[in-house]
Amino acid sequence: MAEAHVDRRLAAILAADVAGYSRLMSADEEGTLRSLTAHRRELIDPSIAGHRGRIVKTTGDGALVEFASVVDAVRCAVEIQRGMARRNQELPPDKRIEFRVGINVGDIIIQDGDVYGDGVNIAARLEGIAPPGGITISRAVQEQLGHRIDVRWRARGLQTLKNIASPVEVFEAAELSGSATAKPPTARRRVWPLAAGAAAVLAGAVLAWVYWPAAKLDGRAPSVASQSQMETVRPDARPIVAVLPFANQSGDPTQEYFSDGISEDLISALGRFRGLLVMAWNAVMPLKGKPEPIAEIGRQLRAQYLVTGSVRRSGERVRVTAQLTDAANGVVLWSDKFDEPTGDLFAMQDNIVRQIAGALASRVHSIEGDRVLRKPTESLQAYDLVLRGRELQSRATRSDHAEARQTYLRALELDPGFSDARVGLSETLFDYVERGYTDNPVELLSEAEEQARLAIALDPANAAGYGMLGRISVSFERYDEALAAINRALAINPSDESSLASRAGVLLWLGRAEESLSTFETIRRINPVLGPQHIVTIGMAHLVLRQPEQAKIAVEETIGRYNSIYFHHVLLAIAHAELGSSDGLAREVAIVRRQNPFFDGSVFGTRLKDPAQRQIIADGLRKAGLLGQPR
Repeated sequence: MAEAHVDRRLAAILAADVAGYSRLMSADEEGTLRSLTAHRRELIDPSIAGHRGRIVKTTGDGALVEFASVVDAVRCAVEIQRGMARRNQELPPDKRIEFRVGINVGDIIIQDGDVYGDGVNIAARLEGIAPPGGITISRAVQEQLGHRIDVRWRARGLQTLKNIASPVEVFEAAELSGSATAKPPTARRRVWPLAAGAAAVLAGAVLAWVYWPAAKLDGRAPSVASQSQMETVRPDARPIVAVLPFANQSGDPTQEYFSDGISEDLISALGRFRGLLVMAWNAVMPLKGKPEPIAEIGRQLRAQYLVTGSVRRSGERVRVTAQLTDAANGVVLWSDKFDEPTGDLFAMQDNIVRQIAGALASRVHSIEGDRVLRKPTESLQAYDLVLRGRELQSRATRSDHAEARQTYLRALELDPGFSDARVGLSETLFDYVERGYTDNPVELLSEAEEQARLAIALDPANAAGYGMLGRISVSFERYDEALAAINRALAINPSDESSLASRAGVLLWLGRAEESLSTFETIRRINPVLGPQHIVTIGMAHLVLRQPEQAKIAVEETIGRYNSIYFHHVLLAIAHAELGSSDGLAREVAIVRRQNPFFDGSVFGTRLKDPAQRQIIADGLRKAGLLGQPR
């Protein structure tokens, strides 16, 4: 009887879903559903019908559509993505709905109205690697498509897709309306992105940090020279300074990267003063463009002092205004304007940092006045390229990372001695490995390490260079060396959130869970909004300390922002198992299996060096029924 309902045919399959759906629903369930319904009624369903598509199935946030023609499938996808881009223009970033689309063509099986087969599975996997607002297609689709549609396709090479036997050659839409494919809202560089909208991007970073077994790196890069371990800064009563994003007053939106870059460099420069705690970029970025009262901003950030300003870049001159305000009473402690030729930009930044520090000197006796911003390069063009590279690197796609890599290389062609350019190149190579963009992780990590070492040799006070050296050493499981490098970075810049987070992770893997947790007291002061990787580290630390209740509380406090990170639900499942909460355990296990049906608990937490702590995690996974891969 079943055979009577089975049919086979060649078809183009379009798979689509909403990027960040869990985050959108968590923030505004009714509004998200209302918007999705309107998009389907007014744009998506008419477009599918107009291109002769058949909706096979829908889920809460996605759809599977069959087309008889590859051209119809791609035209439909382009029409929908262009339409969504127009609709999103008038909406604030947190209300925008962006679809990911994957398209494949192949032999499919139709049974009782549903479709099956590798042709369908590949389409679904292609959708999973598409950027928000973007489209990915297989080589088979690209060959049949030819030049029939006015869209430029960017080759992403052979991709190993989950549960697909052979690698698939993938292409991504590079232009979808005369400009680059819509990108997700960007977080700034160097960070584990912390905003809720970046949770999906972060999944790969969390996986590399917690879940990547040592066997992935069979080779070993040259050993990092040992350094004496230094005491990092412990939480204290130091005042907190927040540098808010400087306003771009150039009249050109494309110059946002320049004003953001100056703001971020000021954060880095002020972070070198040991008498201050400086808020991380990701903590202040959400306030960009929001005219909140000074006192309210200070309350939100828990900062005593705020630095605000603007940048106007016109021709060969740059004008920067800056002021330092006491957040509690709104009193301006210092303000000034700087109008200089672009060639003197670095001297201008140095002057701003000195004056801000001077205004605080009467209140902070421990400021180290000799730690000031160094002039990084003689070439303004090289500096401009580094700022562009940072913006590209903060995006989610492989193509953006490839472009960032080339941008840093161009900066180094202009100035081979530019330390920050070498740090940026090291970070990009590291990200390639972390996001799974390469089949040669050892080779790229070794190259990243070489660039970090060169950066430090060029500028021994480059905290980011030491921070990268530490992160790379972690990947090779050289934890003692990683800790030494990270501590060196924090000795230079005690407010480097990335290095603090790395230190917390290294301490956890070394079996020093209590110290790992104490590091987060400092991180919370710099950025009260913890990121997904922070939650994993905190949860694991509490579990290995046999504190399941604290682990549960820590994860549940923030899980609403990162509900799609299934590692958090693994930690909750272990906590509920240890606490004997059967209802909570069943709920969390169901979420893990739904978000990752192939989760294999046998390699979870294998970076822990203490055998007893590894056994604690293994026992917890066994009690939760998550040890080993499901069949």
